[in-house]
Amino acid sequence: MAKMSDREVQSLITTMVNDLTKKQMTNVWRQLADHIGTATVGQEDDWILLGIQAVLQERGLGHMIPPRFVINNNKSFKGYRTQADRVVQVLEQAVPDMTLVENRSLGAIAARCLADYISTWPIRAIDGTVIGYHEVALDSMLHNVGQIPKAIDRAFPCYLASGTLGFLLRHRQ
Repeated sequence: MAKMSDREVQSLITTMVNDLTKKQMTNVWRQLADHIGTATVGQEDDWILLGIQAVLQERGLGHMIPPRFVINNNKSFKGYRTQADRVVQVLEQAVPDMTLVENRSLGAIAARCLADYISTWPIRAIDGTVIGYHEVALDSMLHNVGQIPKAIDRAFPCYLASGTLGFLLRHRQ
């Protein structure tokens, strides 16, 4: 296979930047990362995780998160990546063509909704009486990230279904 010249590479990059959607560019980036061997998604790209971290900081639980925390497909948070990717698809369909700032804002909103949702889950005694409510923690947030659409719908009824979720973002017009 012939190598491309630097000028051809620059032309390709310019074409991609001008003609591809953000989603398409992210897909190209992931495929290139897989090919190069750096397939893990960086923390800065996981706006759901960034939102969860921000919410835990807001709630005084930031000390639980190690610096530069990233989730590799380990056993501790098995399924997180798959669930988070599905949630991102749902949210990107609801609010198309978001900027990076809007992604991060929506990640924080989604995480707040999830935290509030988790904190309403009752803990019941054997006889069925409520003896408390689930605590919001890194573990509970990551294991239940797939519940974000339900949590958003509970906090903002019908916003996802009606396509008005974008109104929650200050940067949207």
